[in-house]
Amino acid sequence: GEETRERAPRYGTESFRPALVPAADGLRVLGRIQGTDLPALVATGEGLGATVFSCVPFIPREVFAALMKQAGVHQYVDVRGDVLRADSRFLAIHTKPGGARTLKLPTVSVVRDALTGKTLGRGRAVPILLPPTSTTILELSPATP
Repeated sequence: GEETRERAPRYGTESFRPALVPAADGLRVLGRIQGTDLPALVATGEGLGATVFSCVPFIPREVFAALMKQAGVHQYVDVRGDVLRADSRFLAIHTKPGGARTLKLPTVSVVRDALTGKTLGRGRAVPILLPPTSTTILELSPATP
């Protein structure tokens, strides 16, 4: 698309530059630059094939959560504020408050503490207890019958 440079505010009150502003047909505008009609957050595609572009920094967590839910991304925990990273074998959860969580797994799995090897549970819903201000690394393996 066409590139335009101009001073534009971010989601807050301060400004930044330069800004790349999307200008293509078929984009779904999810957010605009404050005080303008310029798109700031756009999406194309659907579900797991969705692509999101932001021309400004500091996208609120709630926006990411809504986009992931709309795309059908699996949600392992329901607690706001926890930071979670997962792949097919490992799951890392960082939490400030700590406390009880129920891991909601996409398949029946055995969940182990990746550092100690201790088995924490088995199933698609596995309760765990997280210490405050911690990062817990878990290993997932397929549960055999």
